[in-house]
Amino acid sequence: MAPQHGKKYARAKRGTKHSTKRKTSTVQDSIPATQLKQDPTRISLLLDLPLELRDIIYLMLLRERSPLRLSTWRKPLLTTSPLVRINKQVRSEYLNAASLYGNIKTNVRDFNFRHIISFLNRVPEPQIPSFSADHAPKSRTISIYFVFGAKWNEGLPHLRRWYNRLSHPTKRGINTGFGYVLIKPNRCFKNPNALKTHWLRTFLEKSEMSNLREGRSKEELKKIVQALR
Repeated sequence: MAPQHGKKYARAKRGTKHSTKRKTSTVQDSIPATQLKQDPTRISLLLDLPLELRDIIYLMLLRERSPLRLSTWRKPLLTTSPLVRINKQVRSEYLNAASLYGNIKTNVRDFNFRHIISFLNRVPEPQIPSFSADHAPKSRTISIYFVFGAKWNEGLPHLRRWYNRLSHPTKRGINTGFGYVLIKPNRCFKNPNALKTHWLRTFLEKSEMSNLREGRSKEELKKIVQALR
């Protein structure tokens, strides 16, 4: 019986040691962001810099990285930047700069721009410090990739709301540039939407553009028609 008690004691001892390791790991993972600067290897030393310098760093990183992704159903911008994994403060500051100045790409199905409009309405007014204001880009680009799945004319009401919105100077996003791209299938396959986009492009050229005055709305519609070629 003595050896069995020894085994039980050994198991219990090992279990206690394993539990202690788990607790230590949990405590280390829950260190507040303000204490992380004690470790010189942590990039959270970024928080020791003035906000003006942090903003310049965010803007430089946004220029160098590929465009951020705007999902059609998720509110936050999708990014692979390691800055969003540091702590809440750095994540908030970086995403705020990204929403104001970052280049973005997103898909639009059947001219439904609703998620882009919602995003532009959520973007806060620029409050960038004067020290870093000269480093801020004057404009940014949102690249829109068209996907069509409905009847060729079903998305026209959405399209009209989109280009009419851009003609109002009080709307958010007026200083944003928009690029349009038609997503086409692999060249090895016949494009099932070729006839649909032909009808749509012809209608926009013959009807919609002729009813618009010169201005931002007509400029955007011309770019959309060009993307459908």
